[in-house]
Amino acid sequence: DAAQDTNLPAVLRPQEEATTSEMVEVGYCRPVLSLDWNPEGIQADLQFQYDELRIDASAPDIICTERGLLQRDPGKEKQARQRLQELGFTEAEPGHRGFELENPELILTFIENSLPDLFNNWTLFYSGSFLDKRKESGPVTVTAETTSENDSEFELRLTPQSPANQVLKLDNLLPALTKGSRLFKMDSGAVVHVPPKIRQALQMLAERAKERNNDRLKFGRYAALPVHATVNLFHNNTNARWQELCQRLQKPVDHELNTIPTSLQGVLRDYQKDGVAWMLRLQDCGFHGILADEMGLGKTVQALTLIQLQAAKSTAPSMVVCPTSLVENWLCEAHRFTPYLNAAIISGSDRDHQISQLHNYDLLITSYALLRRDIKKYRDIRFQHLMLDEAQHIKNPDTANAKTCKAIAAKQRWILTGTPLENNLRELWSLFDFLMPGMLGNRSFFREHYEKQADNSATTQQLIKQVRPFIMRRTKEKVCNQLPEKMEQLVYCDLYEQQREIYNGLMNSARQLLQRVQQNPAGNRMECLSILMRLRQVCSLPALLPEELQPDDGESIPSAKMDLLKEIVYECMDSGRRMLLFSQFTKVLQYIAEWLNAESINFEYLDGSTKNRMERVNKFNTDGTIPIFLISLKAGGTGLNLTGADTVIHYDQWWNPMVEDQ
Repeated sequence: DAAQDTNLPAVLRPQEEATTSEMVEVGYCRPVLSLDWNPEGIQADLQFQYDELRIDASAPDIICTERGLLQRDPGKEKQARQRLQELGFTEAEPGHRGFELENPELILTFIENSLPDLFNNWTLFYSGSFLDKRKESGPVTVTAETTSENDSEFELRLTPQSPANQVLKLDNLLPALTKGSRLFKMDSGAVVHVPPKIRQALQMLAERAKERNNDRLKFGRYAALPVHATVNLFHNNTNARWQELCQRLQKPVDHELNTIPTSLQGVLRDYQKDGVAWMLRLQDCGFHGILADEMGLGKTVQALTLIQLQAAKSTAPSMVVCPTSLVENWLCEAHRFTPYLNAAIISGSDRDHQISQLHNYDLLITSYALLRRDIKKYRDIRFQHLMLDEAQHIKNPDTANAKTCKAIAAKQRWILTGTPLENNLRELWSLFDFLMPGMLGNRSFFREHYEKQADNSATTQQLIKQVRPFIMRRTKEKVCNQLPEKMEQLVYCDLYEQQREIYNGLMNSARQLLQRVQQNPAGNRMECLSILMRLRQVCSLPALLPEELQPDDGESIPSAKMDLLKEIVYECMDSGRRMLLFSQFTKVLQYIAEWLNAESINFEYLDGSTKNRMERVNKFNTDGTIPIFLISLKAGGTGLNLTGADTVIHYDQWWNPMVEDQ
């Protein structure tokens, strides 16, 4: 019996002890520790072994063994008691051999780290209760099992277990984890702990769950991928459909796509067909995504192809939401590439009637600004596809644009943007909150786990793994072998209302002038040229118009083309492009220069008044930090070797197309 005293020492009389102590050698002392464990904690009985004799602290200083008299080693015995106290044990009664350890943290440290060290230098005895509870103590494991699933959600049962396979209640575990505790003392006194990765996984699952009932957690299907990555840390007793979807998402896109409409077979390049195939795969799996191809690679035509493929199968219309300056461009592209789609712009004072008739259309196009005004009219409408173009308009989740777009009901949600992430991780969260709410957790969860740990490479890689299957991005460099030597894009924009009023007024004057011209062609030639110039000016920048055509209140008239240009410049910069921007109007260039200065964007400038032309050219060609060169078409159209740029923007068309091409 570990706790039983044997071979009690012979007792010496005080006089004999005093006369012989100087001649007695100090015995070799080996601490003996007998361990027991009850619901309160660990009990330790400390004794000391001298040869065959085991004693406790109450024994005399000189003891008698079979080899003769030995003097106890008080220093070694004191070290043993101090060692126990360092490990967290307290004496049950001062001066006695009994010690206790009740703190769960210290108990776990003792059985996992300290016992092996003591084993080398001490003699240890264990009771049956101690051995049982030691087996019950240690790291928690978790088993995950799918209990139900359908097309929109799935349910998991999570079963935490002790090392002895005792089932722990998830309801008891999660609140303690939230408070920062990792240790749990069981009713028997055994101590279990939750390893950091398991602890983080349980917290993430609890945050992402739509609802929790005891050990069952219910998730939206959108959460399949992060949940799949998380439950891989557990003993996973499931091979459910939602996990098969995750495996399908992580496979390469199938390059064969036989469903492309005949009218687009010769139009789409291979990488664009891959983009449509990728969107179709996400759609079939019930997910949503971000088409983030670089500017100029045809995000619009890929989106239109997807809409046309779906139009024949669904009676619900699709909707594109874009900046006001791109509304007309979307309609032109739809007419050009998908003429079979019945497409229309929601605009003007007749919007109520248009919205009431929307089921007569395949595709509706509206602006972020108008959507904010009309949101209540879409309350009971469910679209087939909802596509957001230039999604920087919803990157701040607190804006009206973001809240409005997230309120629209749609079977499939898509984002088209060349820059899914510009400034901070919050933008990425807002995009996915539109696509698949809850996939990246709620706002506070994402802030704590990702934004505040943005410098942690492991955390960043975890986030990348979660979002990668839902983002398709190709750059020009990746698909350059499929691109022509030069790509040209004509971008349309509609005039703002105030611009349109001035334009219509000038047009009426032009019609009256034409009537006079018929009577006297030679006498009105300059007046014809003048009014043509005015029409060009109001389209380019109303501030170019003479004072008599400006508003009486002194307010400047906004320019739709200038606003569109700013979006194009930002997108080119985000894609690493360097631009030459031509205009025939130096006042336009000066206006753009003021805007670039206000935005702290480096630029170079050249017009007819520039003296050091080559110095400006050389600086732009050699300094990669300058993204844009503003050039007057007349002054800089010839004689300049501008090798530093890869993109040319004509803000306005020149009178002579040959000069413009040069």
